[in-house]
Amino acid sequence: MKKILIISVSAGAGHVQAARALEQTAKVIYPDHTVKHIDLMDYVTPALKSAIVDAYGFIVKNAPSLWQFIYKKTDNEKRLKHMDRLMKHVNQLNAKRLYMLLDEFSPDHVICTHSFPAQVIQQSKKKEHHNIPISLVVTDYGWHSYWVLKNITNYFVATEKMKWEMAYHHVDTPVYVTGIPVRPVFLEEKNIESLKKKYNVSKDKKIILILSGGQGIGANEEVIHDIANHAPLHWSHLIFIVGKNNALEEKLKTVQKKVKDITLDVIGWTDAMDEYMRIADVIVSKPGGSTTSECMALNKKMVAFKPIPGQEESNALHILENGFGYRAGNTEELLYYIERVLGDQKNSLVKKAESSAELILGQVIQ
Repeated sequence: MKKILIISVSAGAGHVQAARALEQTAKVIYPDHTVKHIDLMDYVTPALKSAIVDAYGFIVKNAPSLWQFIYKKTDNEKRLKHMDRLMKHVNQLNAKRLYMLLDEFSPDHVICTHSFPAQVIQQSKKKEHHNIPISLVVTDYGWHSYWVLKNITNYFVATEKMKWEMAYHHVDTPVYVTGIPVRPVFLEEKNIESLKKKYNVSKDKKIILILSGGQGIGANEEVIHDIANHAPLHWSHLIFIVGKNNALEEKLKTVQKKVKDITLDVIGWTDAMDEYMRIADVIVSKPGGSTTSECMALNKKMVAFKPIPGQEESNALHILENGFGYRAGNTEELLYYIERVLGDQKNSLVKKAESSAELILGQVIQ
């Protein structure tokens, strides 16, 4: 009987989705153990939450080149150690609620899907917090120095290449290649024809699924106009999932009334993402680590549209290197690659037989 605390950070949806995948998998295969998932941002002061979540969202949406600069400059262990010393007292002051939770819950192991929670725990003034085993799950397909921390029990990474990179940078912590966790529902078998009937999709139409990024960037209403005006894609069925982006949803509903040659469905927040992805012939999305992994689990090719410089560029490179899809930097390239995928539905992806989340939990709980 163990108590496992899973901590994510809602600066980007991928960290949270990976944590949810671990939590949901644990409930299925380790029901006798106590597993709790929290978002660190719910356990820090509003000021720190705003500095992390709001600042990240603003930069990647309005100044992606600045984020690229920050990402590259911080990919340096010495520079990060200096920043770590500067942030230590700030974190201790702003994360008191997290330290209280550690005392109350008393976890046997902490799994972090972002390096920041592990850093905060290691900076605690209480020595007993330093004795809690911590594992890090890297939620992208590229390595970055901000994941390098001392006294980590396990690292779980997506690829053999990442494991090699860690060895190259002299990381002596045990590293396990598990893939990025996806929720158990993505590993279930479901009848595609039944799902098409459920969502009123014609068998004769090619389905293009477009996912709006968690930060409200990426595909927008202009993409719909371009697809609608592109003759080879006429009579396709577009499903655009906007999530919690209410402004984009309103714009697309206006577009929905005007397009003629295509069918357009506009979907807000949904818990049935796996079902929409299953019925799609091609998926257009920003290449977040979790979304990329979900496409791979369902054997679907992705067109990675306008990846955020930094971690998403690494994910897009992984997609290209392994034949999992394509990268489109503009709408013209997007139309070309959609055509290409729809013209060749022979997909060579190999679905993992075993859940990444199950591999991680098995190593932690055993």
